[in-house]
Amino acid sequence: MKHLLIAAITGLAFVMVTGGVRAVIANGSMYQAAAMENITPSTSSCGKGPVNPPNSATNNLEEDVKDWGVFCDLGTPTWDLTNVTAPALSGRSLRCSITGGQPNSHIHCYRNLLSDPAASVFVLTMPFYFTSTTTCNNQGEPSIIQALEFTMSKWYQGKRYEFALQWENVAETPGDGAPQWRYWNSYEWVPFSPKITQCLTAGQWHTLTLEGEIVNGQVHYHRFAITNTSHILDLTVPPVLDSAHGDGLAVAIQLDGNFQEDAYDVFIDQVSFVRKPALSVTKQANPSPVQDGAQLTDLHHPCY
Repeated sequence: MKHLLIAAITGLAFVMVTGGVRAVIANGSMYQAAAMENITPSTSSCGKGPVNPPNSATNNLEEDVKDWGVFCDLGTPTWDLTNVTAPALSGRSLRCSITGGQPNSHIHCYRNLLSDPAASVFVLTMPFYFTSTTTCNNQGEPSIIQALEFTMSKWYQGKRYEFALQWENVAETPGDGAPQWRYWNSYEWVPFSPKITQCLTAGQWHTLTLEGEIVNGQVHYHRFAITNTSHILDLTVPPVLDSAHGDGLAVAIQLDGNFQEDAYDVFIDQVSFVRKPALSVTKQANPSPVQDGAQLTDLHHPCY
């Protein structure tokens, strides 16, 4: 699998190239769509940029589908992106779906945000829920979900600082340890050491929280939490040169299709992206488990 997340920014109105989503009936399951317009592919290309211009929002980033865009990665998937009222944690979620298309192609659902030059500490919280039921690593029958990717990025002065995690459900290389979590080292997906293995369950909410910081011009992964467990990462990777794009921020989720591009949906709700200046995350040598969806960073830490 190849990770791809591109943004084209012109002044304050910028379009980031990324992911996709689907609609009302998913693999035999009916969901109630909110009374709003959905985002559909353009006739000239697979992806489509956000309708609304970027802003500085922090919380409930999924509330308006028109704030989101889709980029098609590695092929030509079909997709749909819409707000729905169920399943949801707060009355309205965002559904990003693969509906079919070219095998092993992916959709990247993203939201652009305005530049924040002073921000160096970032916390992404993204509750997610997926259908339909999938096996893990093709055990028993082919897995519908190949992988899910979660990312937060800052573009500033010709560089991109990207923090990204991947739930690799099906092994990219046989025997590589899937299902497992991997991180993006600015060039490729890398397993954690020791490995963080996990088989996620469909039909329930999971909350991913990712903390990172730009330290001495480098991308520093601090920690992440998923399904009641917190993991200290303490990993540093370089930014990448990206002089083609202007300053800005973005968050995204990517759905990776399998060998026959089976349809599936991912719902996200109560998405937040907190950014702060200066050092504001405190390392813990032996972190204790946290409740699913708990905020890991103390947003009133005196270092702010």
